[in-house]
Amino acid sequence: VYSPEFTLKFGVTWIGSVSKSWENPLNWGCGIMPDDNTDVIINGTAVFTPELSANATIRSLKLISSANLLIKTGAILTIRKQ
Repeated sequence: VYSPEFTLKFGVTWIGSVSKSWENPLNWGCGIMPDDNTDVIINGTAVFTPELSANATIRSLKLISSANLLIKTGAILTIRKQ
C-alpha cells in the first residue's frame, strides 16, 4: 500500500533592508538564503535592489512590481524551473 505523494515548496522573499547583497541572509525573509529548492520572490518595494555577486541556483524566480535583479559580471544564476 502506497500513500499519496506530496510536494513541498519552499519560498523566500527578498527583503533588502540591510544591503544589495544577495549573499547576505539578513536581506531575505526569515534570514534564510535561497537554494536550489527555493522559489524566490523579489518585490520592487524593497529598500535595496538585489545584486548577485557569486554563482547561485534557485528553483524559480518571480519579479513583482517593477522589481530588478542585477547579476554582476562573472556570476551565474541558474533557475531550475520556470
